[in-house]
Amino acid sequence: MAVDADRRLQKKLLWLGIPARWLGCWLLIATIASAQSSAERALEDIRREKDTVDRRAFLQLVNARDERALERILLVPPLLADEDTLASAYGSLTWFLRTELEERAVSYLMREALHGRSPAHQHSATRALARCGDVAVERLERIARTHDDATC
Repeated sequence: MAVDADRRLQKKLLWLGIPARWLGCWLLIATIASAQSSAERALEDIRREKDTVDRRAFLQLVNARDERALERILLVPPLLADEDTLASAYGSLTWFLRTELEERAVSYLMREALHGRSPAHQHSATRALARCGDVAVERLERIARTHDDATC
């Protein structure tokens, strides 16, 4: 019965002007393309889910406000492009300006403001520094004096 169906399909394909041997190639190409697009969709879903999880974990880390959290923020900078999330993260870093880790926090914000991965990173870091106001300026002057003393 399958042989008869195969012969009928071959006759119809020949009637359309399509050699039967091409059918196998077309079916293979269609299967590969379908599998590839399914894999791409699955990968995109995983990336989207991972980005959501990473953003949530990063904000929890920022809100922890302890020395270990600052270490992780400084070692693994956020790769988030969402400006609101960046502003929140960099704004939370300003809390460290009132701690013994203030120079590192200011240095980090300055580095991101000047050399951030994207304009959103640079803009958000600059806004965070601006919110620090006189506190940041005072810290930066102290950092500059320390640096000048070290080079002399």
